[in-house]
Amino acid sequence: KLFCRILESSQVLYKLEQSKSKREPENELTKQHPSVSLQQYKNFMSSICNSLFEALFPGSSYSTRFSALTILGSIAEVFHVPEGRIYTVYQLSHDIDVGRFQTLMECFTSTFEDVKILAFDLLMKLSKTAVHFQDSEKLQGLFQAALELSTSTKPYDCVTASYLLNFLIWQDALPSSLSVYLTQQVACDNGDKPAAVVERNTLMVIKCLMENLEEEVSQAENSLLQAAAAFPMYGRVHCITGALQKLSLNSLQLVSEWRPVVEKLLLMSYRLSTVVSPVIQSSSPEGLIPMDTDSESASRLQMILNEIQPRDTNDYFNQAKILKEHDSSFGMKDLNASEVNIDTSTEIKGKEVKTCDVTAQMVLVCCWRSMKEVALLLGMLCQLLPMQPVPESSDGLLTVEQVKEIGDYFKQHLLQSRHRGAFELAYTGFVKLTEVLNRCPNVSLQKLPEQWLWSVLEEIKCSNPSSKLCATRRSAGIPFYIQALLASEPKKGKMDLLKITMKQLISLAGPTDDLQSTVPQVHALNILRALFRDTRLGENIIPYVADGAKAAILGFTSPVWAVRNSSTLLFSALITRIFGVKRAKDEHSKTNRCGHSPVYHSREMAARALVPFVMIDHIPNTIRTLLATLPSCTDQCFRQNHIHGTLLQVFHLLQAYSDSKHGTNSDFQHELTDITVCTKAKLWLAKRQNPCLVTRAVYIDILFLLTCCLNKSAKDNQPVLESLGFWEEVRGIISGSELVTGFPCAFKAPGLPQYLQSLTRLAIAAVWAAAAKSGERERDVPISFSQLLESAFAEVRSLTLEALLEKFLAAASGLGEKGLPPLLCNMREKFLLLAMKENHPECFCKILKILHCMDPGEWLPQTEHCVHLTPKEFLNWTMDIASNERSEIQSVALRLASKVISHHMQTCVENRELIAAELKQWVQLVILSCEDHLPTESRLAVVEVLTSTAPLFLTNPHPILELQDTLALWKCVLTLLQSEEQVVRDAATETVTTAMSQENTCQSTEFAFCQVDASIALALALAVLCDLLQQWDQLAPGLPILLGWLLGESDDLVACVESMHQVEDYLFEKAEVNFWAETLIFVKYLCKHLFCLLSKSSWRPPSPEILCHLQRMVSEQCHLLSQLFRELPPAAEFVKTVEFTRLRIQEERTLACLRLLAFLEGKEGEDTLVLSVWDSYAEARQLTLPRTEAAC
Repeated sequence: KLFCRILESSQVLYKLEQSKSKREPENELTKQHPSVSLQQYKNFMSSICNSLFEALFPGSSYSTRFSALTILGSIAEVFHVPEGRIYTVYQLSHDIDVGRFQTLMECFTSTFEDVKILAFDLLMKLSKTAVHFQDSEKLQGLFQAALELSTSTKPYDCVTASYLLNFLIWQDALPSSLSVYLTQQVACDNGDKPAAVVERNTLMVIKCLMENLEEEVSQAENSLLQAAAAFPMYGRVHCITGALQKLSLNSLQLVSEWRPVVEKLLLMSYRLSTVVSPVIQSSSPEGLIPMDTDSESASRLQMILNEIQPRDTNDYFNQAKILKEHDSSFGMKDLNASEVNIDTSTEIKGKEVKTCDVTAQMVLVCCWRSMKEVALLLGMLCQLLPMQPVPESSDGLLTVEQVKEIGDYFKQHLLQSRHRGAFELAYTGFVKLTEVLNRCPNVSLQKLPEQWLWSVLEEIKCSNPSSKLCATRRSAGIPFYIQALLASEPKKGKMDLLKITMKQLISLAGPTDDLQSTVPQVHALNILRALFRDTRLGENIIPYVADGAKAAILGFTSPVWAVRNSSTLLFSALITRIFGVKRAKDEHSKTNRCGHSPVYHSREMAARALVPFVMIDHIPNTIRTLLATLPSCTDQCFRQNHIHGTLLQVFHLLQAYSDSKHGTNSDFQHELTDITVCTKAKLWLAKRQNPCLVTRAVYIDILFLLTCCLNKSAKDNQPVLESLGFWEEVRGIISGSELVTGFPCAFKAPGLPQYLQSLTRLAIAAVWAAAAKSGERERDVPISFSQLLESAFAEVRSLTLEALLEKFLAAASGLGEKGLPPLLCNMREKFLLLAMKENHPECFCKILKILHCMDPGEWLPQTEHCVHLTPKEFLNWTMDIASNERSEIQSVALRLASKVISHHMQTCVENRELIAAELKQWVQLVILSCEDHLPTESRLAVVEVLTSTAPLFLTNPHPILELQDTLALWKCVLTLLQSEEQVVRDAATETVTTAMSQENTCQSTEFAFCQVDASIALALALAVLCDLLQQWDQLAPGLPILLGWLLGESDDLVACVESMHQVEDYLFEKAEVNFWAETLIFVKYLCKHLFCLLSKSSWRPPSPEILCHLQRMVSEQCHLLSQLFRELPPAAEFVKTVEFTRLRIQEERTLACLRLLAFLEGKEGEDTLVLSVWDSYAEARQLTLPRTEAAC
């Protein structure tokens, strides 16, 4: 909207300027001249574009690139200059130079296709073409890079190749050598010269790609492994498809040249499909090719291929399929003759093929992606190419016979492929073909879908265990094939094909005694499932739902597993079709009889399902009725399943009632009192008289729920429970339970963990209730927390610790009204002892959390007496746990160690040097805990630690740590601010906010006490740090460390060198990649603050020795970078994108260091601050390197 307003205003100003130029101004003191405003508009737009192009720096994130390219595209569109327009205030093409053109080109290397599309569209909108900025040698390099990328083993590289080729085609920037592929020149007399040039260029590129593809298919026919590892062919097909999609195929001029190209392209597609189909159509395409490359494995591979290719059937219905160890008809002589060649370093027509280990993943990806691209190409050709009405016609490029051949190809592929990725995308191409056929005026073509449908239905009817139709994998592509044929039928017609097909399929899906009909039945069930799920069939499929459900239910009784499995899938699809997508979290049964089911899960579902069917006011009566149906202790015969189902219903109804009613409602209290009385009548179910632990547990849960409800309503005076003698009964249950008396040795019973948890919850409630009573004596408590914590069962200890942790957390946060309960004040020694002997990870973690909640000053002095560890030894023990334990325990231990070490620093001011080693160990622990590969919990723990210790270690006016350690902690903050996870970045901004809010730092920035975003916090953190270095008078010793941050880790360049020389034997990036962090933004902020600091502060410069060392280090890196750039191949930004980007980032970092060193030497003077961080690397080296080398 802003750009449109600027455009409209500029046009008004331009007209006003024109009118003023024709006459003298009457008054010179009137408004400023329109030309001044127009120039301001132009300058404003140029500044915006400068900022946007700066955002496209090496290593910029997806969101940054996407936003910048989107805005640039809007500018190019709004300020477009169509023919006939006299004036436009701004043209984006005027601000495009060689560097910016290259920047836009490099956006094609992004792994996100959205960025590629935006960059391509923007380049197409610019009036300047590639020829303006690239010489012929460079264009030849770009074209060769695109050809190389089209055969890359990495799937996303062929997408880059496609965009690069299309760009060269439309910019008329192809090498002149391609003209040999043209036998007829394009006539450009009709005024449509650009379209004619594009057609010519597209034809040349497609012919070139086809020539290379033909050569590679020939090689693949000899060795599929070699093709998969060295030149997967799907990239070539993808580029051909991409080139054709951009071309208007209905208005071609070179029809006589296109016709043989299309014919050859179809034959090539069939040939390629034939090469890769053995893998796609095998019964187990995944992991088919072994990774070994010795001759014995190759022989074994050939044996497998011969076993599965010609005789791949559905024999598993009758007998297991066994791979023969030795086949007499397959001699070793033949084996050696046809052995698969897996040496991928052979040469193809004088070109050396890159060596690479062959993996099963490579072979499968090569094969299914080749099938996918062929299918999409054929579908697109049918959709876009004009068709010949008669064979001899000069119009059209596709003949009727060719269309029939394409249909036969899709039929064979869909009916026999077993890899889902292959047949799903073949379905996409086949749908395009069927849509074209239904709109075709040719009657013979219109009838093809009907003929194909009857043919496949007949084949399904006659299929048997020896058929090649795949009855596993949900019939693979067969349902897709029939879906495409039926969905393309015109909806306004009678839908005769759908009616006849559904009748035949439902007939086949019904139960049968004939074993020969099993395979057709499986196919029919799988096809029906696909049709009922297809939303395009709409309401036309609804009349067949009842028959489909009947077939599915009857299929459950089949003795054949495949039939039962397909019936289950069909029934699930029908339920979704009838009732819609299930949105509830849990499944609910609607029959109360399920409450007595022998299936545990059914009883649970029935109990939950009962709740919405009972009105809130009727719940108390329903609960009393259910309790009355429970047996008494004198009954001789009762079923535990019945008891369990009833108790579950009582529990869920009571829970719903307590949630819906207000606690102080008098009717609510009265109803709960009545329910409590009814509950007491069946208390034997909670005692040892009831032998079933499962039902005992549920009854105890009901008692616990009642205590919660009545405690809430009574507000601590508990008149109801006391008057009813409820707590006395509860104490009796607990005293007589196994929590007090213990279990027999090696006792095991169903439901034991559940029973222990329920009993522990009730015991904890009883302890809190007893402790709340005034004048309560400890001996009146049925069981103590100490007894619970000493239980041999982890379930008991865990629940007890959880309850205690809640109290400690409430007391620590100040939310508790009375602070920590007196009952817990004397348990410090107990927790220390438990921490030393607890082996259960979950319990141990909760103990550490409790210790972290407590004040270290209260329990740390007791460590030597309780656990025979001095406070210093206890700190070491905690840090050892944080270094070696699992991630959750690591996080808690790190928090605890940090709290302990802060306590030491604040209380032992005179003796801080005694724990200097532990302090360094803690710093290293914090650094290691914020690495990217660690879980989120670990990094959040580091953020919490840094936030809590920021006043002590990060911003202390008198630093406690050594400067190197202090800066290392600051580096952790900066690293966490660049984390890929939003939650970590947001938490790290709290650390920066805390650091900015201290008395000595609140003047460092304008944002003290403000909430800021992570990207802003990064700049603010560096501003605060530079200010602190000035306050500490540590700028000179800190400068080498900060320059090291600018230059980056030495490992970065070493990794880059290694990656340039290693063989890539994987298809996808395996290392963790941070898509949010932008290294050069960090470099820019740091460089900016350092320049500001060095230019205005009075500080002592580093010693000549340190300065010389820095200069030598940067100089060595300069020479190494130059060497690595020279080793890169032509057009490295495309063919070696990762390595090139790393080098470019390192180049910018080195440039920033060079500029700082030059400023320190006094060479740049005031001009240094004017230079941009993104100035050319060669310029900076010329500026500083000679003097640097001389100084060293």
